[in-house]
Amino acid sequence: YMCDTYEELVCKQGEYCEVVIKENRFNKLLKGGNPLVIGFLYGKFLEAEKFGIEISYTVNIKNLDVGIPTYKLVEVLGNLIKNAVEELKKLHKDKMLYVEIIETGEAFKVEVRNKSNYISQNELEKFFKKGYSQKGEERGLGLYNVKTICMEYSLNILCENKYIEDENWLSFVIDNKKRNQ
Repeated sequence: YMCDTYEELVCKQGEYCEVVIKENRFNKLLKGGNPLVIGFLYGKFLEAEKFGIEISYTVNIKNLDVGIPTYKLVEVLGNLIKNAVEELKKLHKDKMLYVEIIETGEAFKVEVRNKSNYISQNELEKFFKKGYSQKGEERGLGLYNVKTICMEYSLNILCENKYIEDENWLSFVIDNKKRNQ
């Protein structure tokens, strides 16, 4: 009734669909899992979007009773996401962040990755040293704390460049899988 032509109707429907999709983009996130982690991620995702960062995520968790206190896991996630967002804010385009948290029984995996320039292995190893930062003075505790928490709870941590669809991503993976010695 509000549109005079079919083309105008299609245009209005398209605009409405865009609004509905934008307002429901994190619906899957809010439907399940540990409420502390879900609420934390929701807040971080909304904050990142303010800087034009596109968020992609896979979250499949229940209670997260996986051998690390939830507040420690949130601290790890917070440091990894904060670092990724700080790096992505510097980019002019392709601001993409991916977060994955998968729980399978007593096992879990966390991955936080962002588009990035290639970083040498020597530089990656420095990331976890206390006081080291590419961002200037009085910094360099975030990833050191992540490493400390991982050591305290016998978690594996891997930082690497990943090539996905011909683009470099800086990836941090943390899990509690037992490794063959």
